[in-house]
Amino acid sequence: MLPPSGGATLSPQHKHINTISRNDLPETFNSKEDVMKTILAMAALLIVLAPAVQAADMSQELGLTGPQSFGFTDKVGKNEAKFSSKAPLEDIDGTADGISGQFTLNPANIEMSKGQVEVRVASMQTGIKKRDEHMFSSTWLDAEAHPTISFEIKKLSDVKVKSKSDAKIVLTAKAHGSFAMRGVNRDMVTDVTLTILPESDKTRERAPGDFLMVKTAFAVPLSEHKVAGKGDIIGSKVSEKIEVEVNLFGTNGMAK
Repeated sequence: MLPPSGGATLSPQHKHINTISRNDLPETFNSKEDVMKTILAMAALLIVLAPAVQAADMSQELGLTGPQSFGFTDKVGKNEAKFSSKAPLEDIDGTADGISGQFTLNPANIEMSKGQVEVRVASMQTGIKKRDEHMFSSTWLDAEAHPTISFEIKKLSDVKVKSKSDAKIVLTAKAHGSFAMRGVNRDMVTDVTLTILPESDKTRERAPGDFLMVKTAFAVPLSEHKVAGKGDIIGSKVSEKIEVEVNLFGTNGMAK
């Protein structure tokens, strides 16, 4: 054992401390490897418990108490989905306005907010009637067998307050859920912007209650939903992935 710097004499107690051997350690810490295993196990436990610890209660920030169910309605704003195909031989842009659904915002556990959005396939338009008829056929979206396209939001993550004022609160988040088209369900994670407008004299001119606006954009791979088209059209005249933008408007006061 090395003496302390300066050649100071150790007390009997200090001598005891400095002469502890590995055998004096508790059985579970008989080696450096055991110590490292214990530290790693504790770190893993903290990682597992972190989501529960970090579950965000945003009730005060949002000024809302209890789960709030927002029904999407055109009384608040134009609910619309835009879709776009950019292919070597042709560009196609379209819209759909046959949208319904609801979103339940849970301020006390914001990550557990959930919702459902449906779009009627028959409401999709590209500006050319004949092309729309082809789009609805069994070769493409098969509107007769699968009349709706839907997205079920199962949870949120990475929720952040982007801006806040008395008139408006803007949140950003990732929405996790299941996207269904042509009878095929696929897991999806998409960035969303949630804008909350507390009820005011101005909002009541349109509809009662607090307003919620939802914006998102994502891509839909046609092959993942068994959309085959005809011949070699997909890849030449229709892109393999369809870009989608969605704007939703709802209120929690329709029952008022």
